[in-house]
Amino acid sequence: MRHAVINGSSKVVNVIQLVDLAGWPPPSGCYVVQTDTGDIGDFYDGTNFITPVVTPHIPPPMAADQLFDILMLNRSLSIALIRALNDGSFPIGGNLPAAQIKTILKAKL
Repeated sequence: MRHAVINGSSKVVNVIQLVDLAGWPPPSGCYVVQTDTGDIGDFYDGTNFITPVVTPHIPPPMAADQLFDILMLNRSLSIALIRALNDGSFPIGGNLPAAQIKTILKAKL
C-alpha cells in the first residue's frame, strides 16, 4: 500500500510502498498516512493533501543603464531588434517561438 511520510510541519517528505506498516518505523519526528493522492511537497491537514501553489521567481526590473550596457554588447543585434519592432515583424501580443524570433532577427542584420 502507498503511504506518505509526513514531518512535524505537516509536509510530505517521502512517499513509500509498505505491505506491513508495523514493520517499518517512520523517521524521528515523522508519521505515516496511507494515501493514493499525497505527493512529496504536499501538506497534510489531517484529512486532505494540499499541493502548494508555487509562485514563479520574477527577477527585479533592470535599471536602464544595465539594459543599455547589455544592448551595446551586440550593437548590430540591437539594431536588428529595433528594426523588427518598428516594421511589424513581431505581431502585437504574439508569442513567437525562439526559432522564429531568431530567423526574424537574422533577416534584419
